[in-house]
Parts: sequence; structure tokens; C-alpha cells
Amino acid sequence: MLKTVLELVYIAVCALVIVLVLMQPGSGTGLGALTGNAGRSRASVRHLQTREDRLVILTRVAVLLFLALTVVLVYLWMR
Repeated sequence: MLKTVLELVYIAVCALVIVLVLMQPGSGTGLGALTGNAGRSRASVRHLQTREDRLVILTRVAVLLFLALTVVLVYLWMR
């Protein structure tokens, strides 16, 4: 039962990591255009920096959760 719940959480975290990575700002607009980041004006630069900082922090937390779940699931599968 616990293993099944962890596997479902693992799949959700995998999808979350994929979406968060695709939303990261890069040299192109990427999927950032879907959230309105395509046209940046000088007036909104300060707001975007804090939003981007929060996105980076959320991505890091999701990746750490992904790695922790990977270790736990491998341990459970090997038992």
C-alpha cells in the first residue's frame, strides 16, 4: 500500500519537475510564453525577478523531493 502511494506521488513529482524546468527562463521564450513572460517591459523587471527566483526555489525543492523519493523507492523495490 505504501509503495503504491509513493509511486503515485513519484509520478506526480516527475510531472511537476518537467513542467517547472520547461517554465524556466532561457535564451528563448520556451513555455514561458504561456504564462505571459514573452514580452518583458522595463517596468515589470523587478516583479519578474522575484517570480523567477520563486520558480527556481520551487524547482530545486521539487528536484530534491524527486531524488529522495527515488532513493526510497529503490530501497523498497530491492527488499
